[in-house]
Amino acid sequence: MVEVHRDISVFRQAHPIQVKDGKMVNFEGGAEAESLKRFLAVMKSHVGDGVYNFDAFHFGVHPQAEVSPHQCPNILHRRIIEHSHCSSIHFHLGAPRPTAEYPYWMHVTGDIRTATLKVGDAIVHDRDI
Repeated sequence: MVEVHRDISVFRQAHPIQVKDGKMVNFEGGAEAESLKRFLAVMKSHVGDGVYNFDAFHFGVHPQAEVSPHQCPNILHRRIIEHSHCSSIHFHLGAPRPTAEYPYWMHVTGDIRTATLKVGDAIVHDRDI
């Protein structure tokens, strides 16, 4: 049996993830990175290697997509709004297809605000936008 908890977490430090051929292959960053590695290892036993996929990310496009807790007290709704901000890069970490044994779409998402994304030497998204 797999126990699933919905939680919104903020990592306290940067966690470099090495990606090769669309798969996460190495995690750095201490206890938080170790926790993510353990979670993905458990999920791999239920849905396979797809938990290590790193094959989807997109940028926000709206320069005013921000709301305060006073305007929107629901943290899930605020997250949905804020991930559309043009300073945000939204990632899917692992997104394997559901299986007969585990009929849910498991994926971990993350938003990085004010980041610079480089692919090789090319800047794809600049934090100063």
